[in-house]
Amino acid sequence: MHKRWIAVAVAVAVAFGCTGLAMAASGSSSSQQLRTTLHLVEHPINEHVVDLPPKGDSQGDQFPFSNLLFNASNTSQVGRDQGNCIRTNPARGEWQCSWTNKLADGQITVEGPFYDTRDSRLAIIGGTGIYRDAHGTMLLHARPNGYDFVFSID
Repeated sequence: MHKRWIAVAVAVAVAFGCTGLAMAASGSSSSQQLRTTLHLVEHPINEHVVDLPPKGDSQGDQFPFSNLLFNASNTSQVGRDQGNCIRTNPARGEWQCSWTNKLADGQITVEGPFYDTRDSRLAIIGGTGIYRDAHGTMLLHARPNGYDFVFSID
């Protein structure tokens, strides 16, 4: 009888151990979640404001763009971005933006506020390729002749 209980205990322990390994391998455990950081530099080369009535900086103006993306050291082009922003509040320097960052291994789409005079944090709303399950945030920070895009991908 004693040997039988030992065999059952070993079988239960092995079953729980395999379940734990399967959860860790599949990423089912929330404690196993990893964050990846991707730093890109945008070079604004193809963008302009479309001034809709009333004349001047006003709510509803459009800001379409298609720009180059470089690696974090700003030494080689790694992709392009394309999108549009809509002026929502000129007095506070606010735009609402949505755009796609096209890279060799997939795309990352972001949406959220852009501020004229301070850093912006946008939501990662999806992706393709290796970024197909991406979510998280993108910090946008102004730099001379461009912007830092720092993606925190969960």
